[in-house]
Amino acid sequence: MTKYLLPWMLICMFAPSAVAGEPGYLKPGTPEVGGVRHLCLIYHGRKSRVAWTREALLPYVAYVDRQGNPVDWLFDSFLFTEFAHDTGISFYHDTGKKPWPTVNDWQWLVDAWFRENTGLIGLERAMDSAGKVLKEPNRKANVVISVPLPQQSIREFGPLPGQNRVLDFSKLEDRQKALAWYVDCVSDRYAKGDYPHLRLLGFYWTSETMPDSDRALVKWFARYLHRKNAKFYWIPYFSAAGIEHWKDWGFDAVMLQPNHFFHAKSPASRLTDTAKRAMGAGLGVEMEFDGRALQSDLFREHFYNYLDAGAKYGWMTESVLGWYEGGGSIKMMLDRPDKGREMYDALYRFVKGAYAPKTP
Repeated sequence: MTKYLLPWMLICMFAPSAVAGEPGYLKPGTPEVGGVRHLCLIYHGRKSRVAWTREALLPYVAYVDRQGNPVDWLFDSFLFTEFAHDTGISFYHDTGKKPWPTVNDWQWLVDAWFRENTGLIGLERAMDSAGKVLKEPNRKANVVISVPLPQQSIREFGPLPGQNRVLDFSKLEDRQKALAWYVDCVSDRYAKGDYPHLRLLGFYWTSETMPDSDRALVKWFARYLHRKNAKFYWIPYFSAAGIEHWKDWGFDAVMLQPNHFFHAKSPASRLTDTAKRAMGAGLGVEMEFDGRALQSDLFREHFYNYLDAGAKYGWMTESVLGWYEGGGSIKMMLDRPDKGREMYDALYRFVKGAYAPKTP
């Protein structure tokens, strides 16, 4: 795995820094980002997903020992997201081809967050359990919910419940109506639920780039969310065009994907480039790994590359962070302690700002 040979204090001297006039990383824990420090992506909805019960989410909200007992807090924030229905119909990618999602599919997505034993209730119960053990019974986890993209190729959507007119998503006004309905549905369902250990912060724009055709909608949507005192989040891929304009589009927090982990031949220098781009545009950073880190020496090296780079370039403590973990890989670390426990412990130290890059 990647090793930095200089002593820790000397490493800090070589970390890239924002030049005069550049903003630096998007700071964690501020009111502007909703207090988020570490936002963990939870893929939830499809039958193939992990069943996100209390037991499954406990090692995400809390750092647990080898017996599964909470020892300390871990992630403070959670993004619940899903990109497709069980039928394979996409909620965010406009293929221009049928079948397209219907209002019933969007309703299915709303309902998915509020299932009886998984999803938000699983997180609520995990927070309750961890809080009792850690003597912080009133602690809350931040929650962000993804929104489906009203694809412009859809010309017949709905009608929405209680309405008569079929929506045409080639029209900006109809796209707006659908998004407003979705946000209102989620907000109303959450308000009627019993989640004393959760805080619904806002919503997440699922598309990972920003085509010209979406920009007017995104600006309107940001205004709509802000009128409801909700925050707006986005995690674009590394080469997404125009990300330096994220504030103009109305986002409150944006985390840049390095896209290093997933490609076998991706050099670790991509993480240096990520640091420079994130600092230059005032962005946060996304940490990325999946189950391959437990199965392959190469991908395990890539996992540690992110930790090492985050410590070296300052985003470990100076940036709001997203965490893509492949939909259950942290749980997998504990299920396979021979390989995974060391990684889980390293991740915990990183979240706490105490991780040091490996030395010879």
